Amino acid sequence: MYRIVRHPLMLGFLIAFWAAPVMSPGRLLFAGVITAWVLLAIRIEESTLLGMHGELYENYRPRVPALLPRLRSWI
Repeated sequence: MYRIVRHPLMLGFLIAFWAAPVMSPGRLLFAGVITAWVLLAIRIEESTLLGMHGELYENYRPRVPALLPRLRSWI
């Protein structure tokens, strides 16, 4: 999974919260707040990983997208 996206767990959270069969106003608000939290958490995690792994993680970042997989990598 980490060859396709850098944050597969966060992507799974987003899919789970936005893929509701019925989107009530409360669920929409919840999904929006969770999305904002996930985007903030990714920024914090990226800086932590960069501090821990340095150049290795810096080289990994341009090759693998954060959340949305590239179609070309599947073909």
